[in-house]
Amino acid sequence: SKAQRIEIDAEGEAVSLPADALRSVPLFSALPNKVLERLQTGFRLERVPLGSDLLIEGSDRKTFFVIAQGQVEVLSKGVHGAHLRIALLTEGEFFGEVDLVSEKPSDITVRTITPCKLLTLSRRDLDGILDEVPNLRDDFQRAIAEHLELRSTVNRYGERNIDLVS
Repeated sequence: SKAQRIEIDAEGEAVSLPADALRSVPLFSALPNKVLERLQTGFRLERVPLGSDLLIEGSDRKTFFVIAQGQVEVLSKGVHGAHLRIALLTEGEFFGEVDLVSEKPSDITVRTITPCKLLTLSRRDLDGILDEVPNLRDDFQRAIAEHLELRSTVNRYGERNIDLVS
């Protein structure tokens, strides 16, 4: 399946994310425009060297990442404990969005395989944004709850889960 990408505006050293581009993140797709516009202002640009661990399996970074430049590998521990590469992500691709709203530790490790420019939104910055405007947190949590509920009823191929009775 084709990876989902976010449109990024990159001119010289300036890198930004159009608010409507955040709608392509499934977790954010149902958010009202005013929430997306506020979220967009919370992203920070980080320059990260080759070989940096961005997420570590079993830990909780509570950060959403959008790759503005560079490549990362997504690793998962195999049955014998060795890291297996399960994906390569590049410009416009994203990860960690579920970690923003989940209390569970990450089930993947993500490591840079080139120097990267990343747009990041931390849980702390997200909380600050949601506390600025009355009802913003309620709108955000309602949209996230709807997304997670919908996601729990379909498998990774978008097919509805069905109960089989014998």
